[in-house]
Amino acid sequence: MTQQNKNVPDLRFPEFCGDWGDKVVKQLAQINPSNSKLPNEFTYIDLDSVNSGVLTKKSKIRLKDAPSRAQRLLQKGDVLYQMVRPYQKNNLTFNLDGDFVASTGFAQLRAKDSTGFLYQLINTDKFTRKVILRCTGTSYPAINSSDLSTISIQSPEKPEQQKIADFLSAVDERVDGLRRKKELLEQYKKGVMQKIFSQEIRFTQPDGTTYPDWKEKKLFELGDTYNGLTGKSGDDFGNGAKFITYKQVFDKSVIDISKCALVSVSSNEKQNIATYGDFFFTTSSEVAHEVGLSSVLLSNEKLYLNSFCFGFRPKSLNTFNPQFGQYLFRSKEFRKNVTKLAQGSTRYNISKAGFMKLA
Repeated sequence: MTQQNKNVPDLRFPEFCGDWGDKVVKQLAQINPSNSKLPNEFTYIDLDSVNSGVLTKKSKIRLKDAPSRAQRLLQKGDVLYQMVRPYQKNNLTFNLDGDFVASTGFAQLRAKDSTGFLYQLINTDKFTRKVILRCTGTSYPAINSSDLSTISIQSPEKPEQQKIADFLSAVDERVDGLRRKKELLEQYKKGVMQKIFSQEIRFTQPDGTTYPDWKEKKLFELGDTYNGLTGKSGDDFGNGAKFITYKQVFDKSVIDISKCALVSVSSNEKQNIATYGDFFFTTSSEVAHEVGLSSVLLSNEKLYLNSFCFGFRPKSLNTFNPQFGQYLFRSKEFRKNVTKLAQGSTRYNISKAGFMKLA
């Protein structure tokens, strides 16, 4: 918005003029609309099913086996807003056929005007900051539907909403095309990685001779673990020092520091600081095969670690190369061994003690 008038955007299509109106979310969308009876069988969307606007997994279940959080019966055009750890921005525009039910960990938004505009709006940094200020809880900061509905926003009339939505949706389509190409390359890389770490493929030294045989070591021989942030509440997030989020660890084998979130840390707090070459592992997930996913820090910037992950610091970067570990810890064989450690019923966890005994 411009300095002269806070309700006029800095960048605007030339055919539109006038102020954007001051509204709240519930004026743009119906929130958690009442549902008819849930079908006997449906596809369930939980919080781990959505990643940055993409539905990454679908689980078909029967109503009698469904978790109690399976409550949001979806219609085409509904927008799902992640209410738990909303800074991750794992939101979704739903446009599929069939019976789908979402977890109550999402707010179900049914736009009164443009679905596309609503989706783009709730993914802005400005909106996310307002949400975070209203979150409660320490381990899983969350906002409730009532507080979400009263967040203030600026919105144009429907024709301009649709113009903005069409433009940004076209950009999203190009991004999706690039994402699909990336997925194909990642499948190829996984196949090569499996052959390398099973030693089916071996590289040779510059003089043509083979490298020495690999040595088997347990993780406790290679490094030590440490905890992420402790003693934080929802009020501490949104400003201050950078910290590595759960999503950053989950998404990529290398931490993208441009996506760090902010947390307030006072000078007298004793919090662990991540350093170059540290590895981070997720401690829990709703599904066993996603526990213990790893990412490495290849930056010297001062960063903290979220409380849902733990750090692993090699004793020497000369004996354990961070770039090698980046791929080793995401290899099929290592991931299989980590998954075996997962314990739980509704949510799976791994113990650091058991993890450190892995070879």
